[in-house]
Amino acid sequence: MTTAEQHKAHVRRYFAEIVSKGNLEAIPDFVAPNIVFRGPYTPEPIQDIAGFTELIATLHAAFSDLQITEEDMVVEGDTVATRWTASR
Repeated sequence: MTTAEQHKAHVRRYFAEIVSKGNLEAIPDFVAPNIVFRGPYTPEPIQDIAGFTELIATLHAAFSDLQITEEDMVVEGDTVATRWTASR
């Protein structure tokens, strides 16, 4: 069974590797192949890992020095909610 601390560590690694570093090769370690991603900067949901990878690549082409700062994280069961800020 995964503990709350393990869930938090996984989410922190996701933000560090994928969002902050733009490590596209690590995406399959964190994102399901059948992802459905909705965000304020995507007009339509992204519905596969290829689309998500393209989004991250585009994000890093525009903001190569992007940094994510965790403000708060809550875990309940296998659900993790994170409040974060992005900066350059």
